Amino acid sequence: MSEWIPRLLERDKELAELTQAIETMLGGSGRLVVVEGTAGIGKSRLLHEAIAGAEEAGVRVLSARGAELEQEFTFGIVRQLFESLLAGAEADRRREWLAGAAAAAESALGWQQAVAGEFAVLHGLYWLTANVSQDQPLILLTDDLQWADVPSLRFLAYLLPRLDGLQALVAAGVRAQAEIDQPLLNQLFTDPACQVIHLGPLPLEATSHLISTAFHREPDDAFAAACHAASGGNPLLLGELVKTAVAQGLAPIAEHGPHILSLGPQAVARHVALRMAYLTANDRALALAVSVLGDDVDMRLAAELADLDSVAVMRSAERLEREEILRPGQSGEGSGPITLAFVHPLIRATVYNTLDPAERMAAHQQAARLLTTAHADTERVAAHLLYAAPAANATTAHILRTAAHGALTRGSPQAAHAYLKRCLDEPPPPEDQYPVLVELGTVTGMTDVPTAIEYLTQAQAMTTDPVQQARIATPLGTMLIFDQRYEHALAVCQNALADLPPTITDLRHRLQASIVLVRLSWHDPQLMQLTEQLRRQPSDDSAGSHALDGLLSFHEAWLNDPSAAQRARRALHEDLFDPVLAHTYAAAVWTLLAADDDTVMRDLDAALDTARRHGALPTLVVILLARAFGWLYHGALTEAESEARACLQHARTSGFEGIMPHVGYVLAAAAFEQGRLDEAQQTFNELTMPHLSYSKYTSDPFSDVLPQLQLARGEYQQALQSALTIGRLCTEHGLHNPALNQWRSQAALCLHALNQDNEAHAIIAEEIDLAQQWGAPRALGRALRIAGAITHNTESLRQAVAILRPSTADLELTKALGELGTALNHQNQHRQARTHLRQGLELALRCGAARLADHIRTELTAAGARPRRTALSGPDSLTPSERRVAELAAQGHTNRDIAQQLFVTPKTVEVHLSAIYRKLAITRRHQLPDALATAKNHTRPDFGGTVAL
Repeated sequence: MSEWIPRLLERDKELAELTQAIETMLGGSGRLVVVEGTAGIGKSRLLHEAIAGAEEAGVRVLSARGAELEQEFTFGIVRQLFESLLAGAEADRRREWLAGAAAAAESALGWQQAVAGEFAVLHGLYWLTANVSQDQPLILLTDDLQWADVPSLRFLAYLLPRLDGLQALVAAGVRAQAEIDQPLLNQLFTDPACQVIHLGPLPLEATSHLISTAFHREPDDAFAAACHAASGGNPLLLGELVKTAVAQGLAPIAEHGPHILSLGPQAVARHVALRMAYLTANDRALALAVSVLGDDVDMRLAAELADLDSVAVMRSAERLEREEILRPGQSGEGSGPITLAFVHPLIRATVYNTLDPAERMAAHQQAARLLTTAHADTERVAAHLLYAAPAANATTAHILRTAAHGALTRGSPQAAHAYLKRCLDEPPPPEDQYPVLVELGTVTGMTDVPTAIEYLTQAQAMTTDPVQQARIATPLGTMLIFDQRYEHALAVCQNALADLPPTITDLRHRLQASIVLVRLSWHDPQLMQLTEQLRRQPSDDSAGSHALDGLLSFHEAWLNDPSAAQRARRALHEDLFDPVLAHTYAAAVWTLLAADDDTVMRDLDAALDTARRHGALPTLVVILLARAFGWLYHGALTEAESEARACLQHARTSGFEGIMPHVGYVLAAAAFEQGRLDEAQQTFNELTMPHLSYSKYTSDPFSDVLPQLQLARGEYQQALQSALTIGRLCTEHGLHNPALNQWRSQAALCLHALNQDNEAHAIIAEEIDLAQQWGAPRALGRALRIAGAITHNTESLRQAVAILRPSTADLELTKALGELGTALNHQNQHRQARTHLRQGLELALRCGAARLADHIRTELTAAGARPRRTALSGPDSLTPSERRVAELAAQGHTNRDIAQQLFVTPKTVEVHLSAIYRKLAITRRHQLPDALATAKNHTRPDFGGTVAL
């Protein structure tokens, strides 16, 4: 009966858009194309029509389909896309595809015993895609993307900005936005590399045409209008209406219009029920079995669940195909067993819903048994146990718990939560209920802190063992802090610490670190007394001691105690990369950044490499953020922006929303210094302002960005009020370090602009005293620079330049040179002014500080010079990321080797090499070693680190 519907009707425009996207991909510019519309509107038909032509042209197409009952199956979509391809490939070809960084993709497929970190898996899947597409242009086709599992969506979110330069296209069909609620889908759809094609209803004329094709005669206008109104212009619903009309012997005449309207949107369910009624018991059993097992199921497994022999199942499958309920297929790219699937998800849902709840649970329980006997993947078994009735079965609980561990290690806390929750409902044997609750609470904390607190509190009530109490108290206390329940968090940690034997030092230190974090977050006046006691106790080499040192160092930095850097250096250890302790690592890094530590960027470089290969995404996000601030403080604005954007992408992908205001600060500050003031304000408004609460965030660097932006717009009074508000709260909370918050210098600039110079001089003098006590060049150089600028004191400006010149704070040095040159220029010392201004301009260009460079050019012109307007050239003009690429290329590495070492795309390497060749005035790769050799004696210090591009 389906032959009456033409392949496509009234979709020429949409088909042309898809075809154009494929042609663009063949040119080396991949993207995501999403066909969006209601169920049955023709998304799949449109996608397959466009892609059929691509296959004929030699494009490889890998397909997958989301299923409502399989959303918890970790990397389910990814496995559908790649498993058959890899399993059916020759061994040599498979090794090529999985070579290098792509090897980590095996973890997503369940082939790797040692599970890689979340980022490594995503990056490995990117390289698998790149390697496969290098052999042959590639389309990754996913239908019903709204039912995709979260890890697969994370892969697509990671892949999307890296498609440019690949002959790879991601094409997807998805239900209309009103029918779905998945933040990752929204992230994908709003990406600039995503093209959304919306399919609307067919017009009345097309409806009339389809009816005439089915009935071999023109319908009456009233009948066509009734069909169009009842179906809403939806091709699938229209088809079912027409089939129902034919089955009931209704002619397409006006008098049958009211009956058609009465059928309405229920046409699919009614017609499927009608067709099922005429089928044999075996046919119905097979259809129900496939609805439970899911699409593309091995026909032999469906036969077992339906209790049919090989002959009976073949006959039933043929009849169900004729009735347009099921469609056969074959796994293994045509070489494997026969599979069965429904012709449309609506048909599957209709058949599945004919089962009552008890029948569904029993069917899923039997499906789990059959899959277990067949040695299927544990998560595939667990996916059915989610829908089976609890039965206090120890084996079921074990399977669910094992599946949760597998899901978590492959980066799906949502699936792990679902399996552990179902395990708890089973319930597991009494001796396992405590560890299941702890695991459930820990996993849930990644996505739902209040619920996680409930689980961990239940677990705590189940044990009286002081060690177990302490192990629960650490994550529970941290989550209570995140939920701003400070008193409760303090009580939990203090009670656990009081009962813990003194010999369990690691746990004691962890609890002490949690207590410090509570009091620090709560701005507790007893914090000072507590930290004085803790600073006197000996440290050891445990993770707990490192965590405690990290938080103590940050508090010491708050207090402007210069010994903080030594404690922070002791705290830096990779055992803090655990997501539960990552905030303590960040605290130590923040202290070292504030202290202008010369090696912290190299430490972060090593930390980034470890996190990429073995860590969880939240840990990676923390490290990327710290590096972004490091580049910003050093004046490498392009690198700071690049690192912050990478951090933002991973934060959104992993749901780490709490990091947004910090990322917003770096992006806003980088845009501000590069002269993009409107963009800086917009970024601040979108990412930082919604989270900004001075009473909560006064210790964070981004709290001073508001007065900075207000000052740049000439809103001096508003900027002053913002700066003084921050200052009052910083003072109340004990934050005195000008390297962590520059409210005093911001206020001084505002007061000077308002002609209140006495107050300005007093407040900047206070900042100078504090900066001298702290001893870091960036903070002191900044304070001296602003003092010199508002007092017209060239001696202060010369001191600022002298202090900053040996440091890594290039941006601050640039500003100091600019201010000194300007001051000398105003004193008619033009020759000296030109010397400092030229140095400042060179540094401004190196930093990418366009706003500052424009100001210095103006001053140079006033000093009688003719300043350059082109970028710097030579080795010293290379950005840190360009230098690293140039060094690797000079060592003989290929672009793909460099890309894999630096965790970037080959296209990014090509872009950098183009810039490198231009800056070094060379045209060939073999010229790089000689060109770089001239940089051996450059005078600026090397602060290390490689940028995450």
